[in-house]
Amino acid sequence: MVTTRNRMRFYAAISVTTAHGLLYGLLPKVNVDHMVISLSVHLVVVFALSPFFTNWLFTRHIKRIQTFVEELKNGDFTKRLPVTADSLIEMDSSELNQLHQSLNWMARQIDIREQTIRAQLEDTKQREQDLQNMVIRDSMTKLFNRKYFREKVSLALSQLEHHDCPFALAILDIDFFKKINDGYGHLTGDAVILKLARLLEQHVRGEDIVARIGGEEFAVLLTHADQTSAEKILTRLQAGIRAMEIPLEDGLCLQITVSIGFVAVHATLPTNQDELFHQADMALYHVKQNGRNGLKHWSSDEAAMALNNP
Repeated sequence: MVTTRNRMRFYAAISVTTAHGLLYGLLPKVNVDHMVISLSVHLVVVFALSPFFTNWLFTRHIKRIQTFVEELKNGDFTKRLPVTADSLIEMDSSELNQLHQSLNWMARQIDIREQTIRAQLEDTKQREQDLQNMVIRDSMTKLFNRKYFREKVSLALSQLEHHDCPFALAILDIDFFKKINDGYGHLTGDAVILKLARLLEQHVRGEDIVARIGGEEFAVLLTHADQTSAEKILTRLQAGIRAMEIPLEDGLCLQITVSIGFVAVHATLPTNQDELFHQADMALYHVKQNGRNGLKHWSSDEAAMALNNP
């Protein structure tokens, strides 16, 4: 705060300035007695009013500091106070400047700490997301794994029961995948699986679920889909797989086909999750038994015929 000595310097400076003006303004017009009386009156006025002027200046600075602190409380750590005081009170500005510098230093430290905490929170969120992905994702393809896929099928069955939302469950298998591994090596086999995983993600809708449930076996959950719409989606998907090319070391490209079996689930088809997988597997088996590279929907009539004619 301002010392008594510095305040007196301030008052004296104002007084000398006032006296200087009075001498040059009044000397040609009045005698010495009148000048002394007038000067004395002006000095009394200056000394009387200068404390109010000084108090006004410091009150303004206090309000500025209060505003600065409120901004800190509201989370704005970027504001800074000026480090030089008003020119009218520069002689008393050292203590005020020190106060401003201290508050600015505190704001910088808070800002740095807040940024550090935010970065730590983001890192924690990322670690949690990575851990979650390890639980629900296939480590190789980054598609969902079998466990997570079954949870989604259970949810779809619940929505079917309560909201009558039909869906379709499809299982697809890469045709003659063992021959690919044996003929081109496991690295090529891995490249086929990865390429197929990316294509599956691109060819299904955003609300659908794609998972890798086995070595070369994948599953697709088509939400809000009846048999007709599911068949259109899977037919388009199968055409995209046929057109897919996997480059080989000799400059040639490998193409693959898949067999797909699916079941359309609706309210008039009461079943449980294990039965759904079994039905889709039966449709897939039917495709494999009839030359592969096909699409088959499970039906109860064909299932009965298969049981009667093994």
